[in-house]
Amino acid sequence: LEPLLEDLADSLDVPPSKYEDAKTHYGAVGQWLHGDGSVLAKYDPDVMPQGSFALGTAVRPVGDDHYDVDALCLLKRPPPGLTQELLKGMVGHRLKEHKTYERLLKPKEGGRRCWTLEYADGSQFHLDVCPAIPDDYSWLISQGVPPQYAKHAVCITDKTTWNQPSYWPRSNPIGYVVWFKDRMKV
Repeated sequence: LEPLLEDLADSLDVPPSKYEDAKTHYGAVGQWLHGDGSVLAKYDPDVMPQGSFALGTAVRPVGDDHYDVDALCLLKRPPPGLTQELLKGMVGHRLKEHKTYERLLKPKEGGRRCWTLEYADGSQFHLDVCPAIPDDYSWLISQGVPPQYAKHAVCITDKTTWNQPSYWPRSNPIGYVVWFKDRMKV
């Protein structure tokens, strides 16, 4: 039974080469968003993985499906008065300035929360880039979340809440990754 279970686990596991492909692609997107001529550069954008690829828990897709790689585009120094709609538009505009990324965007107007790049270069994955800004994480501290996790809280974009100018949906994908890895040490 053990060899059978090992074979099954191997069939679900993501090959290290796919992790490297994902790292190469989201790294290139980060360089483009932060690069010369980018309106975003002065806000110090950082593109980093989130979700199953960041956790190391991604599984091989079934059939012809693609790997779903989630990334956060965090403006570390956002301008005052920035709105969700403006942030999402700034990231999308910069992606569209790149001939390859413009072609890979699906849909062209972006999704509800993120911009999706569907790669057709044999990588078998798409990259979801979610624009974000740092959040005032004191609300998490007040809920008992330890500072080492709370300090990573972010505000993300969501088209369904653009009509609420001062509201931003909150998330903490990086804090979750840090917490998860701390728990895995145990």
